[in-house]
Amino acid sequence: MNNLVEIGKRLKEFLDYKKMKVNELGRMSDTSGTQIYNIVKGKKYGVDKFISVVNALPDLNIYWLLFGDGQMLKDTVLKYNNVTSGESELLIKELENLKVLISYQEMTLNAYKRSLDMAASTNDDLKKMVEFYRSQAENKSSNIKSA
Repeated sequence: MNNLVEIGKRLKEFLDYKKMKVNELGRMSDTSGTQIYNIVKGKKYGVDKFISVVNALPDLNIYWLLFGDGQMLKDTVLKYNNVTSGESELLIKELENLKVLISYQEMTLNAYKRSLDMAASTNDDLKKMVEFYRSQAENKSSNIKSA
C-alpha cells in the first residue's frame, strides 16, 4: 500500500509541475477526476485506469512515477530540440564520451594538484636548508670574529 502512496505523491508532483488539475487529467485519460484523486491519495485503483492515465501523459517518465528513479519528464532535451531517435543515440554516445573526457581532466587536475603540493613541500624544504646554512655561516663568521 505504501507504494501506491508514493506513486500518488509523484503523480501529484507532476500535476503541480504541469499546473494541471485532477479533473483535467480525468478528462484527458477518459477516467474521472475522482479516479485521479484516488490515485493521488494512494488508494487502490484498477490497472486499466492507471494505464489510461499514463497514456494521457506522454512526457511523464513512467519509471520515475512507479519507482522514483530518474527524472520526472522523459526525453525532455530530445523533445524540445526535435532530435530524431538516431540523433539521440549519437547524443547519448557523445554524452558518454564527454563524461570520460571530464574524468580524464579531473585525473589531470589531481595530478597537477599533487605536483603543486610536492613543489610547495620541496620549496619549504629548500627554505629550511637555506636558513640552516645561513645560520651555520653566521655562527662560523661570529666564531672567526671572536677569535
